[in-house]
Amino acid sequence: MNGRMWHLSLISTGEVIQHVESDVYIEVPHIADRDLALRAGTSATPMDRVETNARVEILKYLREAEKEINKAFMVIGQKNASLYPHMRAKHPDEWGSVSLSEAAKLVYDYRPESWPTLFATHKYIMGRPIEFVPHMQSQRLALTYDVRPENHVVKLQKVVDTVRQRSPELEAFIEKARGLILTAREKASESWDEPPSRVVVNDVTFSTDNRTILDVLHLALRRTRNTCIDPSSGVVTSIIKRIGLHAHKMVDDVCSRQFLIEMGEMAPWEDIVTQRKELNLDLTPDEESQRTRDEHALVQRSLSLLRPSRAKGKQPLGPEDFYDRDPVEHLRHDFGSLPVYVIDDVSAEELDDGLSVEPVLNEPGSAWMHVHIADPTVILPPTHIISEAARRIGSSAHFIHKTWSMLPPSLTHDQLSLGSHSRKGEPEPVLTFSFKINAEGNMVDYDVKAGLIRNVKRVDYDSVDRLLGNGGVQFGYPFEAPQTPEISHVPVLESKDVENIRLMDNLTRKFRQRNRQTLNPFIFSAPSSTLVVTAKPIHGAPTTPTWNASYYCGFPNLTYQVYSQKTMERGSRLLVANCMKTASRVASRWFAAKGVPMLRRSARPPIALEDNRDIERLIARMYEDGFRWSAIPTY
Repeated sequence: MNGRMWHLSLISTGEVIQHVESDVYIEVPHIADRDLALRAGTSATPMDRVETNARVEILKYLREAEKEINKAFMVIGQKNASLYPHMRAKHPDEWGSVSLSEAAKLVYDYRPESWPTLFATHKYIMGRPIEFVPHMQSQRLALTYDVRPENHVVKLQKVVDTVRQRSPELEAFIEKARGLILTAREKASESWDEPPSRVVVNDVTFSTDNRTILDVLHLALRRTRNTCIDPSSGVVTSIIKRIGLHAHKMVDDVCSRQFLIEMGEMAPWEDIVTQRKELNLDLTPDEESQRTRDEHALVQRSLSLLRPSRAKGKQPLGPEDFYDRDPVEHLRHDFGSLPVYVIDDVSAEELDDGLSVEPVLNEPGSAWMHVHIADPTVILPPTHIISEAARRIGSSAHFIHKTWSMLPPSLTHDQLSLGSHSRKGEPEPVLTFSFKINAEGNMVDYDVKAGLIRNVKRVDYDSVDRLLGNGGVQFGYPFEAPQTPEISHVPVLESKDVENIRLMDNLTRKFRQRNRQTLNPFIFSAPSSTLVVTAKPIHGAPTTPTWNASYYCGFPNLTYQVYSQKTMERGSRLLVANCMKTASRVASRWFAAKGVPMLRRSARPPIALEDNRDIERLIARMYEDGFRWSAIPTY
């Protein structure tokens, strides 16, 4: 509807409401027949008698379901079971979690697995937002709720009482906050063009009550779903409004963040996303981080335990034991001296993939392309503490100001990054995804195998673009004069290397062109923007509560760039992107051929087009490279 995916729901009052899919917390399938739902129509009011009768029938089902849910909810209320003390974490500052089925067994004795009981339990949990928060990612899928830490609940209740009673402690905090905010605004204005810095105000300290209020304001910034009741919104609004320096603003997350910045509790350049609980990022500078020191010590202990004799004894591996030898050494294919090109940004911190090509003899125009992925399983077993942590994290976290690696940097840079073994004259263990492209641009064969590569050559995107004569990526700079790209040092490559890179570029372009002709894909892409930081990492406010006030001066040097998919998908970046996408397709085919179940990422059909004939119109106006619009404006 109007280019957006909306859901329509008929509620027990007879109204039809429009909402997005994420507004749904829990659902029971087949409560009404599908044909009956289709006959009910999608308009706000029924258009004819058929729709009216269908809605009446559905409402009968809904009201019967509502009666069953209310009965179960009354039983839960009569039992008066307290769920929070049983579900909260043992440590008063740690979050807990509870599934809906676990909660139902604690609050309801009879048939806790029935859907009316589960619905009633969900209603019970959602009615206690000061104690429970629906999980951001897996609430609807796994029916899981986060349980607030005990100290968070105690602090929030204390601040609620403080605001309600208009206590002298609150008045003292408000007066102190006014002075700090005015000072912070003055200093920020004076130092805008200075480097970022934090200044501690030694003669202004926070009392325990002050610290509690500030802690609650921090907690209020945590991401929640918009359809949830926010137990802290009332007190946050009351406190900020009573200070009187934000009277013209609506007190939302933006206003709350600005308030904390002016109180010295957050740095103006701090990315609030990094504070999300589910990411569990260590915001302490690496040189001060206990987690970083512990990870490094763990890697060193695991490396020190490597003893060839243990492999012969076949002793079970402990949680800190690396493999003594490569478990698939006998299966690895040795690619010998075949050149492997690691193409990435000059500033790339993790080098984990490389490309190579082998022309097929006696088949002009055909070649095998290989995507080599660094293989950490050569030393890292699934039982290792590092492996378990990586499963929880899922991927590295890349932000403008810093990168948090999924694996410890001391292990990645010295043992797992492509090139780390080559520098020592050792082969690099990889997992290789291979595909054969013929002269017509079709994929005619594929393979997946563990491998060894010995001839790794690193080259950056811009250098490859200059070798290919593509001109590189053109960014837009709406707030400043266009910048002259820095001329990076072109690595010394032999003529054969240039031929190989040109061959890979031609093959991937031919394969992409063939896919457009046969698959007819459509992707709706809007222009994007990014910020580039001159110096990384950039750190924010202290991660532990401070008792002295502070303010921030200056700001980091940032460059604002705009780009589109068309400007990015060209040259060396297009070459690498096409190879990675094709490697994923190879993996999918290989798993299917072997009968191995595997998750696959998919996308829904585009909803941006109201008329099916629009696709034909777009195809007719498509440029040779597959794009229709140039999304980068000229400044």
